[in-house]
Amino acid sequence: MLNCLIVGCGNIGQRHIQSLINSKKKINFFILEKNRIIFKDIKKIFKDRNHKFGLFQNLSDISEKHFDIVFFTTNSDSRYKLFKSLSLKKNIKYIIFEKVVFQSNLQFKNTLKILKKKKILSWVNCPRREMIFFKNLKYKIKYKNFFFMNFYGEDWNLCSNSIHFIDLFYFFIGKDKKINYHANLENKVLGSKRLGFYEAKGNIKLFTNNFKETLLLSDTKNVSKHNVLNIEYDEKKILVIMNNKKNNVLFYKKGKIYQKKTFIMPLQSQITLSVVKKILKKNNCDLPSLSESYNCHKFLFLIFNNFFKNILNKKIINCPIT
Repeated sequence: MLNCLIVGCGNIGQRHIQSLINSKKKINFFILEKNRIIFKDIKKIFKDRNHKFGLFQNLSDISEKHFDIVFFTTNSDSRYKLFKSLSLKKNIKYIIFEKVVFQSNLQFKNTLKILKKKKILSWVNCPRREMIFFKNLKYKIKYKNFFFMNFYGEDWNLCSNSIHFIDLFYFFIGKDKKINYHANLENKVLGSKRLGFYEAKGNIKLFTNNFKETLLLSDTKNVSKHNVLNIEYDEKKILVIMNNKKNNVLFYKKGKIYQKKTFIMPLQSQITLSVVKKILKKNNCDLPSLSESYNCHKFLFLIFNNFFKNILNKKIINCPIT
């Protein structure tokens, strides 16, 4: 039987469970969640399912010492403390962290040291790398002169969701290239749907030397009715309109459409089980490792720490995004 620990079981934690309960392999779920109100929703998920599960409000209440896989799905501000406590008390084989993973470089560095010492394998849930659609795009995209990727729309939460597209950018161009950055953010801090965290609007640009590869992320008013992923390279262009409708992917060559396809963004509940199966079978998966994701997170800390420092007029140690 597989021992699975879910640390924090709000929306994303429950989506992981909804996927994993379809496993033919029996799973013993340990669910750590402080909010007892959520317990009712969790119990409904397990109704008529042949898996064991236990609900706990405190780590000290869990007597089990070994976990095959752990999902950290709390907010970013509590994750490092929980990870450190868990790693001292329990034996863990695999971990999948939610993004934004941590709030500082120091938390990342300390975690990577612990993971290495404990021989724990870990990944970050930036799932586009696991999707066949994006794997096929990576195979299709061949360029000599330039690669330009732009994700734009309105109210898609630039602070918390940029990490997905920075990771996708690295996935397309390769992880070993030196990246520079520039930010042009609106002079206003916005509240997040989660208390104690912030959002912002504007543009973020990442680019390699001579701008051969560029990523532009834009969250501004009245840009587009739908969020759009635009990829341009040499004489070709791929436009992905994120509306989950038929023929929402357009392929261009020399300015003319030559192919149309349909892409519907998979739900997390459709992804998690296949990722876990891959990890158990191969000791690996296509998600970015924590170390790889740290390289992406560094840009968020550089950009947003400076932004919040200037706007809020105070020193920022832990970046208040999740």
